[in-house]
Amino acid sequence: MASIGSSILPASALLTSPVVVNFPMPLANTEYTITIPLNAHHFCLQTRGQATLQIAEISGNSNITYFTLHPFNTYNVDSLTGSSTIDLYIRSNKPSQIVEVIYWI
Repeated sequence: MASIGSSILPASALLTSPVVVNFPMPLANTEYTITIPLNAHHFCLQTRGQATLQIAEISGNSNITYFTLHPFNTYNVDSLTGSSTIDLYIRSNKPSQIVEVIYWI
């Protein structure tokens, strides 16, 4: 059996400092920016409601070049490295949504 600190455990199992952010999106079809901080190693996001999200990596592209996160799904990114923050540009098809973000530092 593997123990904590073992090299066969996934990196996310070793992260111990989660930060939860509830990001309000009051308007539908409006682009909002969510910033993942420099020291984050893993993050997840999802909508609290039944909205569809369009997520882009370039400002102004959340209705042009994006990927879709359908209701009841979670977007996960593991093993982040790098020397800058990550900005995600997100829009919802419904108003009054909350995007739940959790990241580990």
